[in-house]
Amino acid sequence: MINPPDPPRGELPPAPRPPEEHGSNDPLVPADFSSWMGKMVDAVGRSWRTVGLLQLVLVIPLAIVLALFQHAAGSRMGVVTSGNTTKLEFDHPGAAVGLAVVLVVVVVAVVLGALVQLACLWVVVKEADNQPIDPARVARFAFSRVLPMIGWEIVAGLLVAIGLIAILLPGIYLGVVLLPTILGVVGLERAGIRRCFELARGRFFALLGRCCVAVLIAAAYSELVQVITNIIFGRDATGWGVQVVAAVLQLPLDVAGVAFLVVTYAELRGAHGPASTRQLSAALDG
Repeated sequence: MINPPDPPRGELPPAPRPPEEHGSNDPLVPADFSSWMGKMVDAVGRSWRTVGLLQLVLVIPLAIVLALFQHAAGSRMGVVTSGNTTKLEFDHPGAAVGLAVVLVVVVVAVVLGALVQLACLWVVVKEADNQPIDPARVARFAFSRVLPMIGWEIVAGLLVAIGLIAILLPGIYLGVVLLPTILGVVGLERAGIRRCFELARGRFFALLGRCCVAVLIAAAYSELVQVITNIIFGRDATGWGVQVVAAVLQLPLDVAGVAFLVVTYAELRGAHGPASTRQLSAALDG
C-alpha cells in the first residue's frame, strides 16, 4: 500500500470532506428517542410561522362555521325514537338546514385539510433543508397529491374505526401504524398504506411509545386550552368568539402535530435505510 506524500513543510493537510448529514446530525432524521424529541422542537422553532399561517387557513373558518351551527341547532340536538320512526330532533326547525350546510362544509374541510397537511409537509422539509419557500411550488405540490391523500386518509380512517369497533387491539395497531406515517408515505413517496406497514415493521413498539407521548402532550395541552377559554368566556359559553379563541390557542398544538408527523416518518425512513433531509427535500421535487 502506497502512503500519500506528506504535505510540504509549513502547510496543513487538506481538510477531510464532511460526510453527508445523517442520524443525530440531520435536521429531521433522529437517531433515538431523545433526538426525536429534539428534532420536533427544532422543526417547530424553524417552521412555526409558516405552518401556523397555513393552519389558520383551516381552523378559523371551521371554528366560525361550527359556532354558527351550534347557534342554529340550539342546546339540544339528538336522535329521537317514537314507535317505528327515528328522527333527528333540534331546538328549532332551522337547525335541520344548518345540518345540511355542515355536511357540505365537512366535505370542504376534508379537502382543505388535506391541502394544508401537504403544504405543511413541504414547508417543514424545505425549511429544514434551508430551501426558500415558493408559494406557487407549494400549491402545485399540494394540489397534485390532494386526491391520493384524501383517498388513503379515508381508507386508513375506516380501517382504524372498524378495528376499534370490532376488536380494540387491531384498531390500536392500525392507528399506530397508519396515522403517523400516511402523510409522509403519500406526500413524499407517492405510495399507499402498504408502505406504512413496511416502515412500521420491526418498529411498532417504538412507534407506539412515540404515539403515546404525543397523545399525552396533546391531551394535556387541550385541557389547558379548555381551562383558559373557561376563564375568559365562562364554563358554558358558546359562540363564534369562543370557537375562534380556542382555535387560535390550539395552533401551537397543530404546528407540533405536523412536526410529529414529519419527524416520526423521517425516523422510520432512517431505520430502514440511509435517509436524510436532503433526500426528503429531493423527493418533494420529484
